[in-house]
Amino acid sequence: MHIYMKGCYTVLGRIESKDEEKRFSFVVAVKDEPNVTVYITPGYGIVESFHEAEISDDMFSFLKEYMDDNNKKLSRNLLAELSRLTSILSQSTRRVLTQIKYGLNQKDLDEQLFSVRDVYWSLDNDDWEKLPMLVSVVGSVEMFQFLTDDTTQAIQEHLKVEAPEPFLALRHLHRARREGNPRYKWIDATIAAELGIKEFLLRKKPDLEALLLGVPSPPLNKLYGPILQEYAGESSPWKNKIGKGAEVRNDLLHIPHHKTIDPWKANEYVNDVQSAIYHLLALLYPEDPLVKAFHKPEKIIKIKPLKTKNDSL
Repeated sequence: MHIYMKGCYTVLGRIESKDEEKRFSFVVAVKDEPNVTVYITPGYGIVESFHEAEISDDMFSFLKEYMDDNNKKLSRNLLAELSRLTSILSQSTRRVLTQIKYGLNQKDLDEQLFSVRDVYWSLDNDDWEKLPMLVSVVGSVEMFQFLTDDTTQAIQEHLKVEAPEPFLALRHLHRARREGNPRYKWIDATIAAELGIKEFLLRKKPDLEALLLGVPSPPLNKLYGPILQEYAGESSPWKNKIGKGAEVRNDLLHIPHHKTIDPWKANEYVNDVQSAIYHLLALLYPEDPLVKAFHKPEKIIKIKPLKTKNDSL
């Protein structure tokens, strides 16, 4: 069955144009599929992408029934088919916006490029019906402490003349937490892991400064493993995860076409780095109440994309 598809997206950030109300058009070639036409109106931050697609008879039957019952569920096979169809639209949109951002050096266009508003289908390219929205949500339950009388007293102890400053690694950890792009989230988390173990060793054994800062560092799995064992009496429970995470980071930096990082795995990796860093802090400052509060694994919530939703993201 032949249908028309339309994806409606919102530009994240800003596209600079001398004619902001003009509707610019681009034709994106898709392997083994008809081309996708992408229209962008810079001043309104609107993107509309169009594609002609062949769908299975089962998918057509589902879409007809979905028009009357928006709660109708997709089977696993139909979910895969719909995901492939909508991906053609979104990936074509991403290709155009990526070229605009980096080809035209448009720094105000956000790294995430766009958000999805709605995706539609039509038999005649005139009357449009909404497609089910595939929703994938990855979130984390953030751990923090409120500012209270007790935590005020704990902070006051850190304001003494000889009190140590927080690890610089924690700044990169917070950057990783805030980062929406899984690629950069992973890179910042690895920087935090590298700084964390070095800061630990410098505070534990200041005479190691020349060695740590003057020669290339050993791999992170060794720093968090046998080297930490040597100087702290125990290795990190997260040494293997940190070591594998560093390998992924190296691929991201040195292999131009590295595979896409899954958002769930990126969040999980940030949690592992956080746990590893607070384990280091607990070894340095075992009685510090601010450290004790965070020296524990963090819980993560993952909602699998096995449902449909009619609202825009």
